[in-house]
Formats: sequence, structure tokens, C-alpha cells
Amino acid sequence: MSPTRGFSVELGAAITVLLASRLGLPVSTTQCLTGATMGVALMNYDLGAVNWKQLAYIFMGWVLTLPCAGLISGLLCLMALNTPHFYKELSWKELCVISEVGKVDVQATLALVRRHGLSN
Repeated sequence: MSPTRGFSVELGAAITVLLASRLGLPVSTTQCLTGATMGVALMNYDLGAVNWKQLAYIFMGWVLTLPCAGLISGLLCLMALNTPHFYKELSWKELCVISEVGKVDVQATLALVRRHGLSN
């Protein structure tokens, strides 16, 4: 790629990003640069100037990114929600004993428990 073509690619992508941002459209600079590179290559009036196989890989990556990211994050959330819990739910009596041993006001402790919905 010559410096002139590289400049055309960068300027075309920058203008596209600016226009899309002005219109409130979410765009990726990578997508804009890929499209600009393809546009500059097509200005040779030769379809062979574009590496269509590489362009198909790039397009496939864009299409697969969203469902793959969603699947991975969903599985991570599922694993996090189903991990074993390392705490024991306490009864009112156990809370009162803990409060007495720790010299904490029993009424204040019970008020906190009620407020946060930890009753048994």
C-alpha cells in the first residue's frame, strides 16, 4: 500500500467515524478501516485487488463476536451464581447469643436483621 492510499484509508475511516458519531450511530473504527481499505483496493478497477478470503474471515469474526461474548459471560455468571456458599444462615437465637458474646446491643442487632430481611 502506498502512502497516498494509506492516507486515503485513514481519512476515509476518520470521516466515517465522525459522521456516524454525529448521527449517534455506534460504529467501530476497525470496521471503518476495513471498509476503507476495501474501497481503496476496489479503486484499482480490479476485483482481484481485494483479498476476499481475508475479508470473509474478518466479517465472520464480527458476526460471531456478539454471540460468543454473550455465551461466555452467561456461563461465567451461571458458574458464579451456583458456587457453594460459605456461610450459614443463623436463627434468631444464634444471633442473640452472638450479640451477647460480642457485647453488642441485641436490639440493634435484631433491628438490622429485620431491616435487611434476614429473619428465619
